[in-house]
Amino acid sequence: MGYPPADRKLWPPNRLLWAAIVYCCAIGVLSHLPGDEIPTIVIWDKAVHFLEYIPLGLLLTGWLILRSGPGRRLVVLYSVLGVAMLGGIDEIHQAFVPGRVPSGFDLIADVLGGLVGSLIGVPFFSMMAKRRAVQASR
Repeated sequence: MGYPPADRKLWPPNRLLWAAIVYCCAIGVLSHLPGDEIPTIVIWDKAVHFLEYIPLGLLLTGWLILRSGPGRRLVVLYSVLGVAMLGGIDEIHQAFVPGRVPSGFDLIADVLGGLVGSLIGVPFFSMMAKRRAVQASR
């Protein structure tokens, strides 16, 4: 389930996983800000949620593809489920933060952002996984 030692220099999957974990922590910290401390943003709230979760979908997809190889068919589903779980936890968490209100529509925007990030990541990380497989076979 690992990768050859020679390939460790080419964006190892563990770096993507750690980047996803750090990104999740950043989302949690921002989500913990009380409603009156959040700067007023001209952009529609749902667009912010959508854009916030694109990188997470991208990172999770990259991690899954580079861990399992380019032929994995359920990578997008697993990535989106991971994003949905984090988004759900985030919305539940906001129920306990002063001035914040959980919203199912925010969760939908989160999941759609994660889906787009995942779909962007599939061809890129699949190509990277194929290149790693070729280099490992040499």
